[in-house]
Amino acid sequence: MWISKTGYRLSISGGSTDTKSFYKKYGETLLIGASLSKSCYVSVNKIPNFDDTIYQIFYSNVEKIHKDDINLIKNLTVRGTLKYLKEIYSDLTKISIYISSEAPHLSGLGSSSSLILGILNCVHRMYNNKLSPKELADQAILIERGEHYCNQVGGIQDAIWPSFGSINSMKIDSNGSFIMKPLPISKEFIEYFKKSSLLVYINSRKSFDVAASHENKVADDYKLKIRDLSYQMYDAFCSENIISIGEILNKTWEEKRKISNLISNENIDKIYSNIIDLGCYGGRLMGTGGGGCMFIVFSEEKRDKIINEINLPTIPIDFDYLGSRIIFKED
Repeated sequence: MWISKTGYRLSISGGSTDTKSFYKKYGETLLIGASLSKSCYVSVNKIPNFDDTIYQIFYSNVEKIHKDDINLIKNLTVRGTLKYLKEIYSDLTKISIYISSEAPHLSGLGSSSSLILGILNCVHRMYNNKLSPKELADQAILIERGEHYCNQVGGIQDAIWPSFGSINSMKIDSNGSFIMKPLPISKEFIEYFKKSSLLVYINSRKSFDVAASHENKVADDYKLKIRDLSYQMYDAFCSENIISIGEILNKTWEEKRKISNLISNENIDKIYSNIIDLGCYGGRLMGTGGGGCMFIVFSEEKRDKIINEINLPTIPIDFDYLGSRIIFKED
């Protein structure tokens, strides 16, 4: 048995500029993000020969496949990942996959990418192969975005933050190559930042239609502004200015919600307005929009008031510094 742990991702700035259609057209872009301590756990083990099951997957549903045909798997993320791995390991068969999550489903925290990374880690280690964080991220991006596997619309950042771990900046060039660098901030500010921010869970949402709506000519103008704001966000972090970080988040959300009328709605706008009225400096929805989790920034002194009065579930911010990894192995 192999068990992997992979954090979910926190996209702080630059979201929507990490899509191939954007960076290929407009060149280098800058993003800031992190791997959260809230994690996806995946365990993979071999099914005994006396059992006629070929593949079994345990998540909110249970799938048992009795033919050596990966296409029979209903879970798109698992199916696409195993398709890819089967091309590398032709004898990959009779495996059981168990998935456990510490975050709400469809919450905008990149859960599909974290699941892919977890399965990749386990299966590669089954075959005594250990991949670097970049190799894992590259494979996960290919699986999630590649037309032969999951073929989902979106950017490349979702797999990168949790693969590497920590809180970082990342530059993506016009070819999609990326360079990660730690943010030049003190440990003291990281602790203050964690105490001055929260994730607010609004609802679950299906992101595919929302993500597809991001791809239009008018949206490029707003994405270019989001890119400019991401460079401002980098400066705000370097200055360790929590007020500026919150205000830039607010400006980013105002630009992002213009990309598509599916990104926000009357309920989300009301929630956001209430959050600002409680004294938050700013915030924005995670992921493509339409619901999920909202990331908010405020003064640490207002933390208890916000948690008590927001009347929605909150998730504390903490980071995973080790990246996607194997935490248990037993042959």
